[in-house]
This record gives sequence, structure tokens and C-alpha cells, in this order.
Amino acid sequence: MSERSETESERDMEAIDVVSEPDTTSKRSSLRSNHGNFVSAKDGAAPHQLLLASSYLYVAYKGNHMEFEPTVSAINLYNKFRSWPLEGLMFLVLTTFLSLVLFEEPAVEGIALPFYITVIVEFFCLTFFLFRLGHEYLFSNKSGFWRDGKHVMVLSIIVISVLDICIYTALTESGITTVRISRPLRPFIMVNIPEGRQMRRAFRNIRRTLPEIGSVLVLFGLILVVFALMAYKIFGKRGWFKVTGEPYFDNFLDSYWDLYVLVTTANNPDIMMPAYNEDPWLCIFFIIFLIICLYIFMSIFLAVVYNNYRTNLKNEVTEAIKRKRKLLSTVFDLVKREVHGKEVIVEHDFFQLIKWTVPRKSEQYSKVVWCVLDADGNGYVDKQEFMSIADLLNIPVTEVLPNLFERHIPAFYKSRYSRMIKSFVKHKAFRYIFDAIIVVNAFFILFDLDGLEWGFLALFVLEILLKIYTFGFYMFIRKLWNIFDVIVIGSAFFISIAEEIRQDKFDSDLILDVMLVLRVLRIVKIFQSFDRFKTILNTIKHILPSLVTYAGVLFVFFYFFAVIGTESFHNKVHFYGYDSASLPYEKLYCGNENLKNSEFYRFRYCANNFNNILRAFVVLFELLVVNQWHVIAEGFQLATGSKWTRIYFISFHCLSVIIILNIFTAFVLEVFVCEFSWSKGKLESTLEAKINEMGLGYGSKPLHSQPSDPSRSSILEDDELDSSVADADHDNLQYVAAQLEQLAKNYKNYSKETAVRFHLHKGGRDVHTLLEKLFISEIEDKLNEPVLENEVQESISMHHTSSVFLA
Repeated sequence: MSERSETESERDMEAIDVVSEPDTTSKRSSLRSNHGNFVSAKDGAAPHQLLLASSYLYVAYKGNHMEFEPTVSAINLYNKFRSWPLEGLMFLVLTTFLSLVLFEEPAVEGIALPFYITVIVEFFCLTFFLFRLGHEYLFSNKSGFWRDGKHVMVLSIIVISVLDICIYTALTESGITTVRISRPLRPFIMVNIPEGRQMRRAFRNIRRTLPEIGSVLVLFGLILVVFALMAYKIFGKRGWFKVTGEPYFDNFLDSYWDLYVLVTTANNPDIMMPAYNEDPWLCIFFIIFLIICLYIFMSIFLAVVYNNYRTNLKNEVTEAIKRKRKLLSTVFDLVKREVHGKEVIVEHDFFQLIKWTVPRKSEQYSKVVWCVLDADGNGYVDKQEFMSIADLLNIPVTEVLPNLFERHIPAFYKSRYSRMIKSFVKHKAFRYIFDAIIVVNAFFILFDLDGLEWGFLALFVLEILLKIYTFGFYMFIRKLWNIFDVIVIGSAFFISIAEEIRQDKFDSDLILDVMLVLRVLRIVKIFQSFDRFKTILNTIKHILPSLVTYAGVLFVFFYFFAVIGTESFHNKVHFYGYDSASLPYEKLYCGNENLKNSEFYRFRYCANNFNNILRAFVVLFELLVVNQWHVIAEGFQLATGSKWTRIYFISFHCLSVIIILNIFTAFVLEVFVCEFSWSKGKLESTLEAKINEMGLGYGSKPLHSQPSDPSRSSILEDDELDSSVADADHDNLQYVAAQLEQLAKNYKNYSKETAVRFHLHKGGRDVHTLLEKLFISEIEDKLNEPVLENEVQESISMHHTSSVFLA
């Protein structure tokens, strides 16, 4: 993880030089501009300038914060670096690298691989990471590359891993037992690669938050020491015993441990009962302890974490937005022309810029974006209008082409009977009918009523086919519920066929029932008919993609502690069952005699072990939930015969539960409130309106001739003008039909020029967009301070005055 934030880095901004023409005598052409000399209105921006501008625009709207030299060769290398084949291969190699732990000793049962195979695969993965690092170095600013901590971190992990493999192999061949010390570092690769920028931001803010909460932790620890000392003196010499039969507060360290567990409430009221049974007034000690340490200190801790994390996050977002605006200012300077004494971007250059930045978008998309930015319709975009382009490109828009049926059987697809079928499928009644069928199906499953399984399956398959026919396959799979239906019904269908072939009814009936019961989850969509439920459900749906970042942070900690746990505790606990009459003695008590008469064995926790990575993840999740975590910790303390194991469990609890989950809670609170009170932004409303004005909204039809009556110029299909018939699974009519009718009278209709249609997503937002939305109202004044404009002008001045000469 980089100590130096990408958002705080201005190296790349200071190194940008723009030339009017590349030096054809050099293999690496510098992109510098002759300041003050603008191309005439009849000339377009030079290709190399558009190349540089599109790269910076991509960085600005994606928030990648990649730093590259302003040369043609460097930009070409950068574009290859971020190409989907290399990025896809990166994720594949990273997944393989992290999955090696499944096959290495201690491996998951049945899939262990020889050491030489896992080492070969690991070397291949490390080589690819080194290749990616070298590739990034070739196009990056050389002077600052190794000052960036994430590059140092990746190289360090690669070097440590190689040395670890060599040392481990040499020691193992010499008959010396040892462990792999580099394996816990593997997940930190995904934090420090360019694709892990959001996780890196989360870790960076966690790191910055730690010093602020350190004082609270120290004070909490000291108060715990005071109470542990009091408990030891008050209860330690009375000869009492815990409910488990162990001595009661008989030494200071055990007293500290028991009270720490009590703060988590895992051993409450068990730890109080021996004293309370002897003298009811002694409960005052535990009540005061819980009030101070649990209710006061834990609440203060959450407040401190929330406040400091939010402050650090807001500062980072502020820097990111400033950097984005500087990049956009630079892009504008690269592409601008002087028209009538005014610096602007003309339509042709703009279309070229968009084509190079987002090559997969259509020409119609560029026209839509242009119309949004050119609000006054004067034929060019000035700097103030252009500064919104990154936010505009971040609005999720789907381009929809005519579906397969409309392209290949247009006559039948547009026939009267076909339109009647489509109208019925789009009607809410269609969804309600099948929701009722799902409920009836669940009733049959609940009461074990047989005989209609194939009937229900046939109806559900028919529903899927009708939706695909009506909406087209592409729009069908855009809805997660539809994908869920296909997986569940498809699985049930093939399982039923397998059942008929194999005549194996028990397993197949069980799986089939589970699959069909899962469809009942679709009833949740009925709650969206109620405004209160709809707001909450939509809010949850929107913030889920953003929470993936923090799920990744938890995964890193889980992986780190799970690998350490497997190295430290594997083969200490085994699961052989609990039939003491049939098991040999060496397999009793989880295969460890030290666990005899322990709570760990009495509660049948033998399956909670660290004998492979999957079981380790389960144990860590149980520790994360907190309930009975002290029983698991004390079980491994007894199994190893050392109380030092408590350090492992306390460390995981402090980092994952007290710190990470509190930060996670703070983030969820912020984004939930933000999304709960969400209203459509100005840019989204403008983009939506422009799409409608141009007749390119999803559901509109191409107009091949102007109607005699302009008032009848509709850009929606006739069967879609009534929003009350729209299927809730496919909200085609995100546009108001009455408004569209009026817009169609006043604006040029582009629907006759293309079959492409646009659909605005209303699903989840990525972390980059959500964080900007979260803080933009608070930092807007700071962003608009005069000093910011001075910084931009200073940066631009540097761009024009500096020179780059590369051989």
C-alpha cells in the first residue's frame, strides 16, 4: 500500500507538455504544444494531441490515477496496459495465485497437488506480476515510479516470495521442517496493483484513521488493566470456580482475558454467575464494568472511527476531484480551437475525442453527449461546459439494438398478434399471475403434494421464453432477477431430466425442491409496490456494489489470518465424529487429549479447525460474528498447550471486528443516508431529456417519414405509451410518455437515422461515483475557491513552459 496517495500526486500534471506536431525523427515523440498558437477552425486537432487528450480523459472519468509520460510510445503502452485482454489475464492470474493455498499443504481434502506443481504455477504468477510492473514502468514517469509505495510493495512481495520458495525448498530437502512465510502476503498483491485502486483507497484511509483512534484504544486498554487488577484482587483468592470448573480470576492475565471477552458479551453472564451466586451485591462490579467499557467506550470508539474515517475519506475525495478537474482542463487545452476569439471545442474534434476515449460507444452516443454539453446549441463547447464531461461519461447508459426477432422476422414480430403477446407480457398482470403460480408451487412443496412438478416447470420455462421474446435477450439478461430465474429453472429442468433417466428420486427431488423454493424469493419484488419498502430495497440494491470494496478488505484480512492459522494450528484439532463407543482412543476429543472435558469438545466444535484454508475461513467468520468466539480461542489454547495463542485471536478481533467492522458501519451509514435521500442529478436529468428529445430512448421506434399531424409524432411504440402496463421487472418507461409527446414536437428526431436506443441504468453505482456524490455538496465551496483556479493555471503554465526530449 502506498504511503503516498495517488490523489495527492501531481507529478504527472507537472510533466505534461503538448506539441503541435510530433517529431518524426524521434522514435518517442514528445507531445508538446506551442502556447498561444491555436489551430484554425478549418484544421482539426493533431492525432497525437487527440491520443494524449483521450488518455487523460479516460483517466479523469475512470479515476484510475495512472501516471504516464506524455509521449506517443508511452501512451500506446498505457493503452495496451489497460486493454481488456491484459486486464482479464491479470485477474485470472491473480485468482490462480490466491487459489494456490487450496492445493498447497495443508490442502483441502482430495485436491492436494505435489509441491513442484504449485511452485511452478506460483513462479508463473510472480513472473506475470513482474511483467505487469515492468510494463507499467515503461510508460510511467521514471523519476517518481519507485517513490510510489504500491510499486515497492509489489516488487517486495515478488522478491520475498522467490526467496521464500528457494529457502523452503532447500530446508525441506535437507529434512528440516519449516513454513512458508510469504503466503500470508499474497492478498496484498491485489491491493497494490492498479486495478485495486478502490481497495487501496480503503486501506489508506484505514491506516490514516488508526493514529486518531490509537488514544482511545490505549485508554480502553488501561481501564481494562485497572478492572482486571480489581477482579483479581476481589475474586482471585476466594477459591471460586467458573461454570466450566476452571479457577475464577486466579491470576492477572486470565482476569484480563476474561474481562476482554466480557466486553464482547460472549461470556456474559457466565463469568459473573460464580460471584453473583455467592453474593448478589458483587454484580455491581460487572454492571459498572459493562457500562463503562461496553456502552461508553465502544460507543466513543465508533464515534471516533466514524468521524476520523469520514474526514480522511472526504479529504481524499476532494483531492481526487481537484485532480480530475485539472486533467479535464489539460484535455480542453489539447483539443481547443480559437473561434471568434473564444477558446472552444468544436463538434468534429469532440466526436474524435469521444471515439478514442470510449471506442465501444456508438456515434449516436457521442451525439447525445454533445447535445447535453452544448446546452445553448451554438455548435461548440466552451471550457465551463466541457468540465462536466467526466461526470457525464460516468452515467451508466446502455445502447440497445433491435433484438434477434425484430431483425430476422420483422413482419411477424410487428404483426398484430405478436404485439398483443408483447403487450400482455409487459403488463403488470403478467408478473402477478406468475407470482401467484410461484406461491402455489411453494404450497405444493411445503405439503409434499406431488404430480405437478413438470407442470410448474413448464409454466416457468414459458415465462422465461416469453420475456426473451418480448424484451430481447440483451435487455432480458440486464435484470439480475431474470438471470436468477434462468439459473434456478434451468437447473431444476435438467435435474428433472436426470431424475427420469437415472430413476434416482431422493437426491433429485431434494435438489429440485430447493431450486423451486428459491424462486419464492422473487416475491420480494412485490414489496416494491409499496413506497416505503421500495425506497429501502432500492437503496440496498444501489449500495451493494460499493460494499464490494469493503468485502475485499475483509477478504484480505481473512486470507492473511487464515494462512497464519493453518501454519500455526493445522493438525492440532481433527474431526472424527463424536461416537466415543466406536472411535479408537487416539481419535477421541477431536484427536487431542488436551481437549478432554473442555467446552470446545462438549459443544462439538471439532469441525472448527485450521486443517485447510476453507475450514480456516469458516472459523474466522465465526470469530467475526463474536458469539462463542472465546470457546474457539480457548479450545486452540488447550490444543496447543500455550496461552500465547490468545494473541492471534485478540489481534483478529481488534483488527477485523473493532476496527474494520466499525469503519464498514460508518461507510454503510453514510452511503445509506445518501442513497436514501437520493434525487436525480442535474446531469442525469439533462442526459435523459436529450435522449428523449432526439427520439433515441429505449422503446422508441424509427420514424421513416414525418407524419402529417406533428402532434401525433410519437417516439414510443403505441403499446408502451401507457406506463401503467409496464412490467416491474423491465422498467422500459423511465421517461414520462406525456413529456415525450411534447418533446417530439419541438426537437429534431434522430430515430429514423439509426436503430440504436439508449436506456439509463438505475442500478448500483461504483465506489468512485458514489464517494463523489457523497461529499460533493460539502466540498463544493472548497473546490470553487480561487486558489483552485490558480493551481490549475499554474499547472497549465508548467505544461507549456516545460520541455521533454526523449531519444
